[in-house]
Amino acid sequence: MKKIILFGLVSICLFGCATNTILDVSKHLYKVSKGEHYGYLLGTNHSAKKYNTLDDYTEKAYEESDRLILEISMDNYESQKNIEKTKMNSVETTLTDEQMRKFDLLRKKYNTLKQNNIKKFNIATISSLCTEEISNKEGYSSQNAIDLYLYNKAVSDNKTFEQIENQNFQYELLASLSKEVPNYYLNELSRVSNYTKEINDFNTNYYNASKKQWKKYISEYLQGQNFSKNKLYVLNKMGTERNKKMIDKIDSYFQEDAISFIAIGISHVEGDNGILKLLEEKGYHVENVKK
Repeated sequence: MKKIILFGLVSICLFGCATNTILDVSKHLYKVSKGEHYGYLLGTNHSAKKYNTLDDYTEKAYEESDRLILEISMDNYESQKNIEKTKMNSVETTLTDEQMRKFDLLRKKYNTLKQNNIKKFNIATISSLCTEEISNKEGYSSQNAIDLYLYNKAVSDNKTFEQIENQNFQYELLASLSKEVPNYYLNELSRVSNYTKEINDFNTNYYNASKKQWKKYISEYLQGQNFSKNKLYVLNKMGTERNKKMIDKIDSYFQEDAISFIAIGISHVEGDNGILKLLEEKGYHVENVKK
């Protein structure tokens, strides 16, 4: 395994991180058990401020575990093989004239979109780049992603690593959505103030809210009552459908004698269709490690 240069569903990861600070993610860490078997599930954020280590609860759970399991492998060779897929269904080949006019207006609102070759990427990839730009302004970066930190730690420790999905699947999903519902991404990006607030609120609540405040926030965040048809479609493809596929693999990991530390995006973990709920439906006892 090698360190990552990866473009994933949410962010671009380019470098590792090294400071002398502790990042507390313990409120998102769960012990999952059934009978004699147990393991750990961490809901991650793909963007963070610089840190050197995670909190004691999370570090100890990782150390106790026999293997690390993430959504995808972050091997550099794999990411380089798949990086060209960010250009599948590119803006210049899929957008209509009307959509292209809307996109050109957006180029004045995000520095990321001023790159000369930006139209060679698909709109879902571009949306991720804009999300990164917004996060960077508040000091959050995918360079410090929790998933990346854990992956590099597993490499250093020679800990067994496995993936639930794979990079090819995630890149192709982004390309597919870029062709199916480009207006969803164009509309989201055009709401610059609201879009910026949503991203910053998510990061702030993930790291700084109390457990009670977080539960209230994420419940409202995942509510679909006022969402557009296209947004509900994207959330279903990106979330619910993937969760239903992931749960079978996660279930099999937790049934084995080896202790698994599973880290996946927090939006997959929470909610009525989230991994926690699906695990409980399968008879697992789920409790926050930091009581």
